[in-house]
Amino acid sequence: MQNTDERDFRSLTMELGSASPRESFEMWAMITWAIWNAQNKFLFEAIQNQPSSIKLTAQSLLQEYQ
Repeated sequence: MQNTDERDFRSLTMELGSASPRESFEMWAMITWAIWNAQNKFLFEAIQNQPSSIKLTAQSLLQEYQ
């Protein structure tokens, strides 16, 4: 049996991927990853990033990989 949170996030991702313009979905995916990464840095390295920094990281990554 799957974790409910995991299933819900997967459903959300699939729904957004099919209903959103590609550019919006790509930005959402990068911001989601950047938030997850920032959370891990806080938990495991005691580094806390500001929300504006997280957004800039996501935007930079998206530009780099396009």
